[in-house]
Amino acid sequence: MAMGDLIERIIDRLHRTYPYAYCDDCLALDLMESNIERVTIAASEVATLDEFIRTRRECSRCGQTRQLTALR
Repeated sequence: MAMGDLIERIIDRLHRTYPYAYCDDCLALDLMESNIERVTIAASEVATLDEFIRTRRECSRCGQTRQLTALR
C-alpha cells in the first residue's frame, strides 16, 4: 500500500471515530497495517494538516498514555 493511501485511511478513520483519538499501535491494528513505523510516519504527516494535532494523551482504544493523532 502506498503511503498516500495509508494517510487517507488514517484521516478517514479519525473522522469516522471523532471525538476519539488513537495511538499509532492501535491505528495499525484498526487499519490492519503490520508496519507500525509506516503508521507513525503517516500519522505524523496527517498531523501537519490544520484540522489534526499530534499530542501525548490517553489512547481511546488501549487506554495507554502515548503519542497520538487526533482531530482538533
